Amino acid sequence: DGPVERLIKNGTPVVAFDRRLSDVVMDSVLVYNFLGAYRAVEHLIQQGHTRIAIAAAHPDRTTGRERLDGYQAALLDHHLPIVDQYLFTGIPNRMTGRAAAERFASLPEKPTAIFCANNLLTEGVMGYLKETGYIIPDEFALVSFDDMEWYNMCSPTITAVRQPVYEMGRLAARMLFERINGDKSPAREIVLKTELIIRDSSLPPRS
Repeated sequence: DGPVERLIKNGTPVVAFDRRLSDVVMDSVLVYNFLGAYRAVEHLIQQGHTRIAIAAAHPDRTTGRERLDGYQAALLDHHLPIVDQYLFTGIPNRMTGRAAAERFASLPEKPTAIFCANNLLTEGVMGYLKETGYIIPDEFALVSFDDMEWYNMCSPTITAVRQPVYEMGRLAARMLFERINGDKSPAREIVLKTELIIRDSSLPPRS
């Protein structure tokens, strides 16, 4: 058993936050990662992008898998191919984002848009593109999963999938306190909606 399983077996109250921690049934507060990613990619398609890449976390994490699945489903539902060269997965950090952007920029047929599956991947992608002289959104449109405060203060402002992080934390804390106070009801899973915040980084591709 892993550490989470041992805690649960020992009767320690545990609430999963943001992602499912194991196959053991437990209280959890999550978001609709699949739908958030789907709508982000669909927005790019509606803007006229047909070559859309993704920088994503390894699909062995539940959040990474769900966001990758949402990306792929949006492409397929709009009759666009899933192109292997436009998929880059790794540890969800800035280094992976930079490596993804470097790969996409080196392709003979470059994508016109990049969906970044978390804020650190977004920072890595943006850092590489700006340092190498690419212009967002003229050469690469960009959408991020996670909405950071500075996204509305940089140039261009960044289109993002906003998670209800305050509400997630509030609900997780309430569930935990209820368990500490003796609540023995069956495990609950609360899944919250995301919101797509459209800004300047996801404009249509240049002709």
